[in-house]
Amino acid sequence: MALAPSLVPGLEAYQRDDYDTAREKWRECHFDEEGEANLLAALTALATGIEQARQGHLEDAEESFDQTRSKLQALPRSVLGVDIDLLRVTLRVPADELAESPPPILAATRFPPGTLRFAAFIALLIATALIFRFTALHQYLDRQEIIRVLAAVRDSVWAPVALMASFILLAPLGLPISPLIMAGGVVFGTAKGSLFNYVGSVLGAGLSYQLARYLGRDFVVQIAGKRLKRVETMVSRYGFWSLAGIRLMPIPFPVANFGMALAGVRLPTFVASTAVGLTPGVLMYTYLATVLAAAAEGSSENGGARALEVVVAILLFSLVGLTPTLLLRRKRQLRYRKIRRRRQRRPTRRAPPNP
Repeated sequence: MALAPSLVPGLEAYQRDDYDTAREKWRECHFDEEGEANLLAALTALATGIEQARQGHLEDAEESFDQTRSKLQALPRSVLGVDIDLLRVTLRVPADELAESPPPILAATRFPPGTLRFAAFIALLIATALIFRFTALHQYLDRQEIIRVLAAVRDSVWAPVALMASFILLAPLGLPISPLIMAGGVVFGTAKGSLFNYVGSVLGAGLSYQLARYLGRDFVVQIAGKRLKRVETMVSRYGFWSLAGIRLMPIPFPVANFGMALAGVRLPTFVASTAVGLTPGVLMYTYLATVLAAAAEGSSENGGARALEVVVAILLFSLVGLTPTLLLRRKRQLRYRKIRRRRQRRPTRRAPPNP
C-alpha cells in the first residue's frame, strides 16, 4: 500500500533527520477524516518529541511521545498508507532511545510486521525437530553418545568448551539439554560438571531468548495485542522471583526461554532470573548423574554407600522439583488467611428494629 502523496515531503525530511521541516510539512496537510487528522497530529508530535529529546529536554519529549501514543491508540492498522501497528510497537521505549533510534514510518503491508521472521522462526524449530528425528544426527542427542565423545577428549582443554558450545548450539534450536547436563556430570564430576553445565545453560538460554525476541516478538505483539499487554502486566507484578521459580517447574527449557522472550520480559531480568533459577536444578541434575554413574561402576564392597548416595540424590532432586509447588501453595494459604481475617474484621450489618 502506497503512502498518501501529501505525507511524502514531511517523510523525506523526517528520513533526513530534519524534524523541524517534517513537522511543518505535516502541519500544512489537511484531512477531514478524524483518523487521518489524528495521524497527522501523531506524526507532528513525534517529530517534535524527537527534536526535544535530541536537545536534552527529555521530560518535554516524553510528553510529546505520550501525545503521539494517545493519537495512535484508536487508529486502525493502516491510515493514509502508514503502518500504524509498526509505529505503535516502536514507540514502546523511553524518550532517550527514541532520540537515538527514531521509529520508522513505513507503508503498511498485507501481513502484520514480523510475519516473515516469525514464520522463519517456526520453520527453523520444525526443521530442526525433523532433521534430528529422521536423520543420523539424532544419535548426537543420545546421552551415552555424548558421554563417549566427551570422555574421549576429557583431558583436553577443549572438552569443557565443547560441552558449553553444545548448549549454545542446541538450546536455541529448541532441543533438550538434559542429556548434556547428565553427560557433563558423568564425564567431569559434580564440581566441574556443575560449573560447565551452568555456564552452558545460561548462555544457551540467553541466545534462545535473543533469537525468539528478534524473530517472533513483533509478530506476537501485533497478533496478541491487549492480551499480551495483560501478560506483561502480570510478569511485572509477580516479578523476579516468580520468573526464577519457573526454572524449577517441569517446563521444558526451550518453552521457558522462548515464552519469556515473546511475553516481553526484559533481557536483564531474564538473564538474572535464569541465572538464579537454574542453579538448583543444574546442581541436582549434575549430582544425580555423577552418583548414578558411580553406582553403576562401583563394586559390591561399597554398594551400601552407593545406594545411600543414590537415594539422597533422588530425594534432593525431588525436593527441588516440588519447591515451587510448595511455595505456591503456601502463598495461597497466606492469602486466604489474610482475606478471611479481613472479612472477620468487617462490622456485621444489624437488621433494622421492627416497628
